[in-house]
Amino acid sequence: MFTVNIRVIGANGLAEDLDALVDIGANRTALPVGLLRRLGVVPQEASLFRTANEELVELETGEALVEFEGRRKTVPVVFNSDSARAILGATMLEIFHLVVDPVRKRLIPIPGQLR
Repeated sequence: MFTVNIRVIGANGLAEDLDALVDIGANRTALPVGLLRRLGVVPQEASLFRTANEELVELETGEALVEFEGRRKTVPVVFNSDSARAILGATMLEIFHLVVDPVRKRLIPIPGQLR
């Protein structure tokens, strides 16, 4: 596992940089609730998620504009605890057309798939 730096841009025009743990076992990107609220990201619904310690929790979800290596995309996000580490999940990797290079601990761009 490794971290990458991302920028989260809010509806209010504010932005914050943070290091997020790349976790292909997580399907969503989970960010601190305080950060998302400061940036004006609005929760859209609540969903159930299984945590790394197998606990089942209900958390709010929404969408945020995320910038990675100069590219910006809207991605689904989970409003996670402020004490939890930021997690970059598989959905964001798919949206950005990225795969994990576990040996070099980096993300590699790939072409999108239409087949």
